[in-house]
Amino acid sequence: MVGRNSQWSDGSGEFPWEITAPRTVNLDTNQQVLTLNFDNANKYTIAQGGGGKTLTVGNGTTGTINVAQGTHEISAPLALSGAVSKTGTGTLRISGAQSHAAGSSLNVSAGSLNLSSNAGTAATGAAAATSNLTLTISGSGSTMTLGSSQDLKDLTIQHRQRGDAGCGLASPAVAGRILMRCECIRPIWRPPSRH
Repeated sequence: MVGRNSQWSDGSGEFPWEITAPRTVNLDTNQQVLTLNFDNANKYTIAQGGGGKTLTVGNGTTGTINVAQGTHEISAPLALSGAVSKTGTGTLRISGAQSHAAGSSLNVSAGSLNLSSNAGTAATGAAAATSNLTLTISGSGSTMTLGSSQDLKDLTIQHRQRGDAGCGLASPAVAGRILMRCECIRPIWRPPSRH
């Protein structure tokens, strides 16, 4: 374990190149950050500490999760607040409980995202599924893997050319179904104007 909550300061969570083996950081207090930075080939895991504390990324308007390299995981409870971007060529795995603020969005503009926990609330016999999270896969070469059933407010996969972005569907461990709507946004080509 890296020092308890020592990675949190000035509105950001910093998980740099300093470790030489995988490490776990326990979330023992609620943390709200505007920016979360992972920059190490070795895996950082932000895990739930005592008392079920939540990591909130974003300030209600904007936020960033940058994964410069490697594969890193958030297994602690996670809330996104506002328009959050996943940047950097690395992989982010979200496996903890998710409860996002109304109107929140996650735009994967680079690298990969693995959703291994439901971003919403599954339907029951008495209630429809609900979700506050809109997910967009927009970066060239960006990918998303669904490692569990998902309830999303909206899902958009943008691509500009063949092979530009992708979505993988991993079968959940329990029986279920995956419903997906993909929107392919093609650029509009206009010939140069002649003067």
